[in-house]
Amino acid sequence: MLKFANPYMYLFLSGIPVMVAALIFFLRWKRRKRAKLLDRSLEPKVIPGFSRTKLIIRSILMIVIYTAFVFTLARPKFGMKVEKTKTEGFEFVVALDISNSMLAEDISPSRLARAKQAINSLLDRMKGDAMGLVVFAGIADLQSTVTNDYASIKNILPSIDPEMIGTQGTSVAEAIRVSIKAFPDERKSGSAIVVLSDGEDHEGAAVDAAREARNKGIIVHTIGVGSEQGGPIPLYEKGTLVGYKTDRNNETVITRVNEDALGEIAEAGGGIYVRGTDPSGALAEVYREMQSMQKAEREELNEEGLEDRFQWVLGFLLILLIVELLISERSSKWLRKLELFD
Repeated sequence: MLKFANPYMYLFLSGIPVMVAALIFFLRWKRRKRAKLLDRSLEPKVIPGFSRTKLIIRSILMIVIYTAFVFTLARPKFGMKVEKTKTEGFEFVVALDISNSMLAEDISPSRLARAKQAINSLLDRMKGDAMGLVVFAGIADLQSTVTNDYASIKNILPSIDPEMIGTQGTSVAEAIRVSIKAFPDERKSGSAIVVLSDGEDHEGAAVDAAREARNKGIIVHTIGVGSEQGGPIPLYEKGTLVGYKTDRNNETVITRVNEDALGEIAEAGGGIYVRGTDPSGALAEVYREMQSMQKAEREELNEEGLEDRFQWVLGFLLILLIVELLISERSSKWLRKLELFD
């Protein structure tokens, strides 16, 4: 992508047609002036070594130099400016439950909304540490590998909702296994996974997945998002509430946080379980717990927008100026045979 820092400088390019017209007028005027003073056949004797070719080349060079000067002032910018930065911190992945039960409003405005707010608040406080993001329901989907580009994760959060994953359910085991893949292959030891969920795991095997992560040096923490009394699961169609989920007996289903299951997962993963009636406070507590983890030096490539390239045009301009100064109006031996403009 090519952009210009000072695009209004292009207005000066309108002077090029005027310069071309002035050049043509000058050359013709000079030629008529010479024709009045002496016959063309006598020019080589009266003005030895005179070259119309070099005169025209110098004139054209001046126009090109003027154009290059305008481009230099316009400051062309292209190509991303990439800088390497080194930071020290620990790495973790947040696995966010986006199953329909997370729409329950037992904590206002909903479990999912509060969990997203908690992640957003944590990102505002983080510095140097790297975070990844996985969302899950019946299956899990990697949204971001571990990175300290917090803005990219913040941009993902608003679009997260249960419709992102068509397979409903709550497979914490799948979430943990996908989260493991979010870490760099060379760096897993001293890392952590934080599961934000109401714990209604309908798929099982979560404890085994937590042990698997622990064996790879990854600690698994869990946060139970929701209240003890629970709440109904709202059903929406095109953003409009149409009712609440019911069971086979047409009774409204009440979803409650499964603290026992989440506690077992955390224990198997070597981490802690925190009740998440206040998800922001719970996530902050887990983050403090992770502060003791092994830190690693990370090298990040940061793109800082388009890079100035006017130096290239400036260099070309200087070369043209030197060439223009070296060209005289006297013809060289090889140009005497090439009076191209005669």
